[in-house]
Amino acid sequence: MIFASGDGRLICGIHGNPEQQELLELVREYAARSATLVIAEGIETAEELHYLQKVGIDYGQGYAFGRPIPQPLDGYLGEKR
Repeated sequence: MIFASGDGRLICGIHGNPEQQELLELVREYAARSATLVIAEGIETAEELHYLQKVGIDYGQGYAFGRPIPQPLDGYLGEKR
């Protein structure tokens, strides 16, 4: 699987910025043609999250999902051992 990442500068305020929306749409279209998934990084507000969901961005990361935890997990993502 291949991922393309859109960083926080592109995502910040995207719900109200047509230029950012156009750039993200170009990234999304290219990703679709090249079998690449898009990760939007730096999603901080519900408005940004809703816009990204509406336009079909595959994955997201940021404070809109929750704050980082002080002690990282061991990184194992499978079922409990």
